[in-house]
Amino acid sequence: MKHILTILFAVVLTVTVSAQEKKKGNSDKAKKVTTEMTEVLSLDEATSAKIYVLQQKKIESIKTATSENKDDKEVLKAKKKGINDDFRAEMTAIIGKDKMKTWSAHVKANKGNKEKKNKKQ
Repeated sequence: MKHILTILFAVVLTVTVSAQEKKKGNSDKAKKVTTEMTEVLSLDEATSAKIYVLQQKKIESIKTATSENKDDKEVLKAKKKGINDDFRAEMTAIIGKDKMKTWSAHVKANKGNKEKKNKKQ
């Protein structure tokens, strides 16, 4: 009986730690993108903070849409497009059209580099 309880405790502990790491991952992703944007676009701290909040909101929205529409890929695709369109509009309002164009060019230029890096891992 003690072995069963020990195994059960270990499983619960593992699941708890795993769930915390996933939640932390979203925050890390938002922080990573915000830091990169701040460096590339030379943003001030106030603007950077607004972008960080917006990034977190986008990640949460996509996560929610994905969990609600796992079975219907078309609806999920449409919701993600709407979330991304709203995100771009809010970003443009915060940083302006010129910096948004600069950021888009940066993302396109580095897209191939990120794909190559992911394949190596």
